[in-house]
Amino acid sequence: MLVLRGDVGGFSVGSDFSWNVAGYFGYRASEMISLWAGYHALGVDYRDGSGSRKFEYDMTFQGPVLGVGFRF
Repeated sequence: MLVLRGDVGGFSVGSDFSWNVAGYFGYRASEMISLWAGYHALGVDYRDGSGSRKFEYDMTFQGPVLGVGFRF
């Protein structure tokens, strides 16, 4: 199973701009257990305040992801 997802947001509502993209490959090991591996990236651009009280946060986080899913 292959899952691709992504979104964009912010637009000066919470952050100035944010984005998220991920791709996962899943394997159903049994009827109750799934195994997942993939890659995920998240970017956030946030600014608030002015002068000496200005807070600025412009980061991109990315890396591999491993997961286990349980179905009840």
